[in-house]
Amino acid sequence: MKFRQLILQEKKIVSSLTGVRLEEIVYNDIGWTSRIYVINQGEIVFKFPRTQEIIREYMKEIQIYYLLNDINIGVDIPQVRWQDSELRYFGYAGIPGVTLDICLQELTTETKVKIGKILGFFLRKLHTLDLKDANTYNLKDEIIEFQEIFRKGENEIQTAFTKKKFLKIKNFVFQEFPEKVLKLGLSKALCHSDLGFWNIIYSPSGNIGIIDFGDVSYCDFSRDFIGLSDPTILESALITYGEDSKLREKIILRMKSIPILELPFFLEKKDRVGINKSLKRIEDSF
Repeated sequence: MKFRQLILQEKKIVSSLTGVRLEEIVYNDIGWTSRIYVINQGEIVFKFPRTQEIIREYMKEIQIYYLLNDINIGVDIPQVRWQDSELRYFGYAGIPGVTLDICLQELTTETKVKIGKILGFFLRKLHTLDLKDANTYNLKDEIIEFQEIFRKGENEIQTAFTKKKFLKIKNFVFQEFPEKVLKLGLSKALCHSDLGFWNIIYSPSGNIGIIDFGDVSYCDFSRDFIGLSDPTILESALITYGEDSKLREKIILRMKSIPILELPFFLEKKDRVGINKSLKRIEDSF
């Protein structure tokens, strides 16, 4: 099926379920694993899997939404309203607002401190929960995954930088990162695993929402802080959360890996703007 026909067919499914007209359903091509349809700036969101493997991810995502909606975690969470029997799609009542990466520059220091406190409280709660059948990642899994993702963007990195810079980056991936990660050890908890400003919603009323739990898993809990790139928000979140002696060091190390991990996403989409931004962030990190 041609791509345009596929999008139209999926829009018709969303329209039939919600009663919303086709022209009011916006296809949002930001999902790496899903085709995403948005109604009224996030009031309703539908996800369709790009591959069959993503369906298992949907099962976990739906399960965590039900779990979180039953407890007080201090943030708004999507509420599942529609679910295909074979999980060829699901839809939820979303959280109207904008993602923090869009509005961050407009926020005052006071607002950022408040957001950090909310996120710190949320993570403190999340990291104590149990989710049946959630994936578990040990440190060796994390290292292998990082190196495999690096390989996908290696040619682009090698072309963009001098030989000296490229070797420095490669040394970080294959020697420095593994050695430091293993030395710092594993503090495992149930994590969002893709928590960053791109998945945090700021509503007009000032409420905070968390979306896209598709990567929920058991891993080192420092991974839930590395997407909080604003120093004020991060510091406020850490103070509220209650850090241990190694947490900051783990965060700094894993933050350095983020642009390397993001690069293949933009390469796959042939998004030159995104590619160049990732390369710039890699350059600034090394």
